[in-house]
Amino acid sequence: MGNGAWTGGATCKYIEENGAPAGNLTIGPALPQTLASIFCLPKTSSVLANGVIDLPRPGAVTLQGTADLVP
Repeated sequence: MGNGAWTGGATCKYIEENGAPAGNLTIGPALPQTLASIFCLPKTSSVLANGVIDLPRPGAVTLQGTADLVP
C-alpha cells in the first residue's frame, strides 16, 4: 500500500502506483486510505535544468490519511 515503481528512464515503459480505498464509510469511525496518482513531469524552458533533473520523466505521489462520512 502506498508504494510505487517505474522502469525505463526518460522513455518510461512501465509505471505502477498502488492506493488503498477507505472502504464502507457509512458505518463506524474514520477509516485509513491511500490516494495514489501518476503524472508526467514535462521539459522546462531551461536546457540545464532538463539535463540535471532528467526531464521529461514520470512522476508519482501517494497520500495516506483517513476518511469519514459526516452527515
